[in-house]
Amino acid sequence: MENDWLKRIKETNSIVHDNIVSLDILLDDNSISHVGIREREIVVYGCRTKIGSIGGVATKEEYRNHGLATRLMESSIRRIDEDEGDVMYVSGGRGLYRRLGCVDAGEVREFIISRSDSAILREQKIELSPYKENDIVKLVAAYQKEPVRFHRPLENFKFNLRRHPVPLWITPDVLLMEKDGEFLGYLVIQESRKKEGREPGHGYISEYAGDRRAVVSAIPTLFEQYDFNDLTIWAPRHDTELIQMLSEQGLKSRKSNLRGHTFKLTNFPRLMKRFRPYVEERVGTKIADSLEFKQVGDNFSIKLDDEQFSTDGVSAVLIVFGSCDGREREFMPKSGKIAEALEVIFPLPFIWPGLDSC
Repeated sequence: MENDWLKRIKETNSIVHDNIVSLDILLDDNSISHVGIREREIVVYGCRTKIGSIGGVATKEEYRNHGLATRLMESSIRRIDEDEGDVMYVSGGRGLYRRLGCVDAGEVREFIISRSDSAILREQKIELSPYKENDIVKLVAAYQKEPVRFHRPLENFKFNLRRHPVPLWITPDVLLMEKDGEFLGYLVIQESRKKEGREPGHGYISEYAGDRRAVVSAIPTLFEQYDFNDLTIWAPRHDTELIQMLSEQGLKSRKSNLRGHTFKLTNFPRLMKRFRPYVEERVGTKIADSLEFKQVGDNFSIKLDDEQFSTDGVSAVLIVFGSCDGREREFMPKSGKIAEALEVIFPLPFIWPGLDSC
């Protein structure tokens, strides 16, 4: 029966976007189970790799509990690897994904800023204006300067501006930040839906790019322009500049994993080959030459000269991308040259989904 279902899997490319693929199990030409895959390149401190984002996983109720979504997810993992994607990035954290080795990972700082707190943040007056189509080059230029980002061809960027990103999956407002007529960056804002008779909602910065001082100073202006009670901004671990600026103002944050996403390594050796420049800069060419990264099924290993460390796929993800509670340290080697090297190399910075949410 399992092979019969596998034969029914159909792959469909999006007619509006060339990097979105749908996998469906068909019965009488109708989809009864679906997975969406979006493959993108990312740039991390100059190193380029490819990730496959998974979303829209669903099975019609009467066909559930037959393992259909599992079959599609397994096909998605193979598809991403064959397309030279090194990381699978899943929107969600349910048991289906965890049984396939996906795990919460990454670290962000979540700041929830109240209306009263916002007043202390204004270092300079930042003007906010709505994005217009002829502003696209400004947005691209600001995003290109981000050290950890998606590779977004112009048509992709335009497409993304029409999508509904995390956390609310609604159409956002895209605002340009300017001071004395100079463009400093942009913010992507979402406001929770307000219903009649209820208190004002909450604001969220889904994506930001550009001058970090401008981002901080724009927050009071956001409270002037919107009627929300508080504003949430997520700063990835690597954005130490923004984290420091907000923390210096006395604002508290909490550590969390990357909100609403789980990860799986689909090709660990290829990922580390692509991060070779990053590794060289961290540990030097001699050690980089001696490091070997291997993956056979769910067995992951790292070798440095005569020292070797082995672990499983879940632990490998935690080591490579880190976690909000540091539990990856439980799985890392405790002594030797290999322990010293891995301590310096990992965790790797990783992407915030923003407008590329799947």
